[in-house]
Amino acid sequence: MINIEQEFLEIVRTQFNRKNNAQISLQSDIRKELGIDSLSFTELILACEDHFDIRIESEDEILAEAKTLQPLYDTIVRYLDQSGSTK
Repeated sequence: MINIEQEFLEIVRTQFNRKNNAQISLQSDIRKELGIDSLSFTELILACEDHFDIRIESEDEILAEAKTLQPLYDTIVRYLDQSGSTK
């Protein structure tokens, strides 16, 4: 079984050139720990959409207020569950 959380965190590591940083978790602070600004976060969302073959609706306002990676991960899981994808 594919571990979605591991795939997601690998996307984050790759997107932000943190391949050797095992400290990234779903609870990592987007701004303070990872230095992700709103543009970078949007790029991360697009990378996740491409990887998981989903489309996250722009009205998912919870993502705009996200302080950690958890809300984006939860949104991805929700979209995968809705699509029935096993990726």
